[in-house]
Amino acid sequence: MAHNPERWALLIGIDFYFAAEAGEAKTRSLKFHHLTGCVRDVRGIEKHLQSIGVCTTRITKLTASKGESESKPKEDPRSLPTHSNIIRELDRITRSASPGDLIYIHYSGHGVRRNVLASAGTSGEGGDEFSGAAFAPTDVMIGGAYLTGYHLGDMVKQMVEQKKLRVTLTLDCCFSGRGLRRSESYTVRTPPGAVDNSVLPSDEQADRAIAAITGPTSASDPKTRNAMFKPCWLSNPVGCTVLTACQFNQAAGEDRFADAGGKHGVLTYWMLNILQKCSGGPTPSFSRVKEHVEVKIKSMRPRLAQSPVLHGDGDYAFFGKELVIERPACHVLSVYDDCVDLDIGRAQGAAEGAIYEIYPEGCDIDSPNATPIEAHIIELDGFSDFRSTARLEHPDHPMHRGATIKPGCRAMLQTWALESDTFVQWNPPEGRPDLAGFEDVLKTYIEKTPGLYLNSDFASEPTFTISVHPQHKTFEIYENGKRLARLPRIVSKDVEQQAESLAYALRRVARFRDIKRLGNDDGCNPLEPGSFLFQLHGESGEHLRKDTDGVYRVVDGQSVTISFKLLNSRNRESDLDSVDVAFFNLNPSWGIQKLYPGPGQSVHKTHEKSTERFSIQMSIPQRTSAEDPEEIEDTIRAYVYAGDQPPSWDELVLEDLPVEDTLIPLDFRIDAIKTQEPQKKPAMQRNAGVNGRSTKEPRWGVLDIKIRTIPRTSSPS
Repeated sequence: MAHNPERWALLIGIDFYFAAEAGEAKTRSLKFHHLTGCVRDVRGIEKHLQSIGVCTTRITKLTASKGESESKPKEDPRSLPTHSNIIRELDRITRSASPGDLIYIHYSGHGVRRNVLASAGTSGEGGDEFSGAAFAPTDVMIGGAYLTGYHLGDMVKQMVEQKKLRVTLTLDCCFSGRGLRRSESYTVRTPPGAVDNSVLPSDEQADRAIAAITGPTSASDPKTRNAMFKPCWLSNPVGCTVLTACQFNQAAGEDRFADAGGKHGVLTYWMLNILQKCSGGPTPSFSRVKEHVEVKIKSMRPRLAQSPVLHGDGDYAFFGKELVIERPACHVLSVYDDCVDLDIGRAQGAAEGAIYEIYPEGCDIDSPNATPIEAHIIELDGFSDFRSTARLEHPDHPMHRGATIKPGCRAMLQTWALESDTFVQWNPPEGRPDLAGFEDVLKTYIEKTPGLYLNSDFASEPTFTISVHPQHKTFEIYENGKRLARLPRIVSKDVEQQAESLAYALRRVARFRDIKRLGNDDGCNPLEPGSFLFQLHGESGEHLRKDTDGVYRVVDGQSVTISFKLLNSRNRESDLDSVDVAFFNLNPSWGIQKLYPGPGQSVHKTHEKSTERFSIQMSIPQRTSAEDPEEIEDTIRAYVYAGDQPPSWDELVLEDLPVEDTLIPLDFRIDAIKTQEPQKKPAMQRNAGVNGRSTKEPRWGVLDIKIRTIPRTSSPS
């Protein structure tokens, strides 16, 4: 029986900061001024958590409020947000919660830079949001310890990796060390001045306290004097989501909001704004919350450099266990008999057998009570790669009576299909009675994907083979005889979950392969690759050279810049003056990630005299087996379109496969991307032009850059 997760929360808000009494020695190099909106942040979050059913006894608050006395806050010492109290409550929650429970941690207060990692290669403002950063507890100016990013990261890592909890962490503070001029309305949550490198006995004791809880391999590493100088796990978390108020070189603040009764942290206010708007309906994903906050901040203060940052699992429902898959809505172009034409086709990954849901006129695609009509793609258009025909299933069902489907109605992918029949072979091991009946269960899950079959009778040549490692007793998947790397470890002992997890991985790998194979030779009217310049550059803008196999080579952690240019008409034969382009990364974790343009934009229009550039940092993902190669290869792909109706390529996106089956999102929700709008006119008419071809066919193509990333101990040359 599935565990119904409990929800726990630790809410930290610091308006009051103790100051040294007159005549006492100064202990810190920085002075933290009082804040006004942090405790109000905590109260707002507490109210929201209670409204969604979080038990009051599982919500813990540590707050420091300004009281009548200038020398002490309202709260009693045990309820104050000191380093020891915060760690005590984090440890208590970790011990009390059960595997699978959901944990929410909120911090509103001052943040500061402590030190810059040498590996950052910069001074003054290097590192990231966590490494070298610290949170300022209420007593930090009278000898109390900083709560470093490393301390917090170690505690959260223990929650996630050892206790198998899913953690949400919201940090409404900043770590820049910059000070901005304070106004009557807007206050920056960082003290003026530089970083604070002071080390007090309390800081050293804090390191030892963390080591006593999380083990000697963390903060007590003898090679490092203090935990605050070490890279923080929160910079790249797994099984955890972190939302910060700003980037590491920016300042976060609190502002006065008329409907809130005073000041709020800007991040917290707009976060609560979208959560309350969605009350009673589906909970928005972390990505949706982050985008909403970012848009609202820009609208209230256009010149304010405060951009929230999301780390970790952004595709889950906020403080939930449900994966939220956001897909673009396509549209009905024409209706006839029991079929519809859709503005989605081969170029965007559509295949015969794929299942879409059609939303009739007046049916809100975002409503949980919507009753769409299922449709199966039966034909891909022979003249356009952006069009297909789908047959409506059960349109006369009583639930659909009175429903009207007409051009412009939206449709959304529910189940993709493979381009051609793909067979999987299961090689059962000897002496494994625990796998009795496994093949039948596996077949049920595998064949939920149209075009994917378990080859039970060995009548067809299999593409994939599932075996059990003779020594490690782990499941392995082979493609045409070659072992596939970086697939989830199947650690579950339950036969049904093992089969479901393997089928999930196989579906994703097969879909990934289909999309990666789709190239310029498959299009009805392809663009000429020679019309474009698609290159990779180093951190200083220098053009990088390819190896003899045509692959660029970089080292782990290296930043690179991608450039794309439509060549001048004198240097090409085509008549293009502009194209629409979108960039994706096909990565070694079997994911397809959209790189550029960002959320809210399907494609970016570029003209022949302009060059598009964006930067990415290459990294090697965690290995799931000792046999996985250390080197990895990414494919940066540009989807280029020339025509009147730029398509969305967002349906190609695939989430990365996780490192083990306990992190596979078997419980998920599909949401429509809100920015997609119906086309103003059909991409082409069924009887337009000669032989069904429109008078002006769109053209498209793909360009690939392959990048091999090697460990830093190796040489890229």
